[in-house]
Amino acid sequence: MFLTSAIFAACATRSEPSTPGAIIIPPQPPSPPAPFPTATPERMDAGTTKEEPPAVAVATDDEDESPYDADPTVASIPLAKSIHAQSCDVADNAKGKPVSCALKAPGPTCESFTDTKSECAKLTRWVVPKAAEKAVACLNAKSGKKDICLFNVGVACVIESLSSVCLDAAPKIQTSCERVMAKCKKVDREARHMTLDACKAAMSAIVPARQSRFLTCAAESCSLVPCIYAAEP
Repeated sequence: MFLTSAIFAACATRSEPSTPGAIIIPPQPPSPPAPFPTATPERMDAGTTKEEPPAVAVATDDEDESPYDADPTVASIPLAKSIHAQSCDVADNAKGKPVSCALKAPGPTCESFTDTKSECAKLTRWVVPKAAEKAVACLNAKSGKKDICLFNVGVACVIESLSSVCLDAAPKIQTSCERVMAKCKKVDREARHMTLDACKAAMSAIVPARQSRFLTCAAESCSLVPCIYAAEP
């Protein structure tokens, strides 16, 4: 037994002979651990993505306008967002053709007809000839029909005529209407019927002597209908 143990001990300490021509690869050191990922400009910290603030939708004054309440006794009023003056020589606003009011009621019962007829006769005194021509033609087209008996038909035709005038690009008109629109932000959406373009078109159509009355009303009510009436003599 002693001899057997000695033989095993000798074998344990003896190196294995090398094979002729073999390439011996020494033990390699272990690979270093992968570095922990560092934060990048797109990341707040490891595993957390930076969120961009949501885009804020900016409402225009056109989007803020509510439709008028439907009423069968009241004429259809063009919305302010549909009013845009023309890009033409402002001197053309004085070249409208004179058109006489030839209004007739369709029958003995025609509410507001007397007021409408009076408004038509005064148009040339408070709006430029180009707008007056369009407004009178609008009313004459309704003569003898039930539409001439509707309330606000006169002011509806005047508002419709605003898109026919040439835009007056005077700085005073631009500044005045910008002030109006700044105050319109405080008016409830349901009662807001004014845009910057509509204000400038109205100021281009209303004669200078009546413009201040329109602007005062517009800054308070932000609505075309009462302010067109306010400019009336």
